[in-house]
Amino acid sequence: MLDFNFKYTPTVIFGKKSLSELKSKLIEYNVKNMLLVYGKSSIKDLGIYNVVLDVCKELNINLYFESDVRPNPEINSIRNGVKTCKQNNVDFILAAGGGSVIDAAKGIAASVYFSNDPWDLYEGKVSVKQALPIGVILTLAATGSENNKNTVVTNDELKLKKGAGSPLLVPKFAIINPEYTFTVNRHHTIAGSLDILAHIFEQYFSPTNNTSTIDYVSIGLIKSVIENTNKALINPNDYDSRANILWASSLALNGLLSTGRATDWTCHSLSNPITSHYGVTHGMALGMLFPKWMEVCLERSEMMKYRLELLGKELGNFKTAQESINYFKNLFYNEWKIDEHLSNSDLFNNLVEDASADGNLGKIVVIDKQLMKEIYSRCFNE
Repeated sequence: MLDFNFKYTPTVIFGKKSLSELKSKLIEYNVKNMLLVYGKSSIKDLGIYNVVLDVCKELNINLYFESDVRPNPEINSIRNGVKTCKQNNVDFILAAGGGSVIDAAKGIAASVYFSNDPWDLYEGKVSVKQALPIGVILTLAATGSENNKNTVVTNDELKLKKGAGSPLLVPKFAIINPEYTFTVNRHHTIAGSLDILAHIFEQYFSPTNNTSTIDYVSIGLIKSVIENTNKALINPNDYDSRANILWASSLALNGLLSTGRATDWTCHSLSNPITSHYGVTHGMALGMLFPKWMEVCLERSEMMKYRLELLGKELGNFKTAQESINYFKNLFYNEWKIDEHLSNSDLFNNLVEDASADGNLGKIVVIDKQLMKEIYSRCFNE
């Protein structure tokens, strides 16, 4: 087990009446000019939009908007939001939506304070020295962005998807009402849960020895996500299953699961070109990749074998590592029915070139360009 520092900073306001605390949080941060970042119509359908308007009117807060933020947010949303913030002396950003909306808000919050193009943040050409404070009203369980420092954005012109991060981008508060996720459809419920599982996997499949405490926390979260996703697919309005999925989403990527061990993140890097070139939903891309990556790593790592066997024992008393992989193949492809696939092999080389642009990937097994080709080819041949 490795040495670590762990600091948990966001305030999570969780439950059916959580939105009622928005007013007190905006007073706490002395908000005068606020940018509301959101997607399309869901926050209006859920009644969130009108509540925000009413609170801002009551508190005499000037409200500005960056709307139509899409899934896999595009860099132009951040550019537009930065322009609005600078023109109107915005002092607080409220993100109402899922992870893409929150990621866009983080990009705006950071980019307001430098003169470079916001894409330079994601290229690593500038670092975050200062950022506007962010609050979140969450409507989708997936990325955990409401609880961490990360932001991921797509550049359509360059066909690239890149991430950045800073402790200054951790939201000041996250309002989480599971009722807001009742209307999330089957596709996005599954995609969100695949994203949560992927975050846990990236940290659980570690080369570091003797991390049993956090291993079992990870395994417990995996079991909870699967159990509660299955319940939510049967009854989308099951409050407790939606609540447990949301809390698992937040815990999966708030830094807790990476304490004391090295983490991998190969599949996230491999998924970005799939999303950029094919438009595949992020969680679905991860669901395609993980069983293939597990098999490639199992062929090359005793630690992978150990971790798969430990996980399989807890999931279903499986006897072998391959049985664990088969469990996830069946869950993802047959039960949850991942509904997006790779068929146009003409883009195969683009995937490999993009994924390998920054060199080798991975920790539990080093994934070089040849192994990237192997993993992608298994996705096409499924």
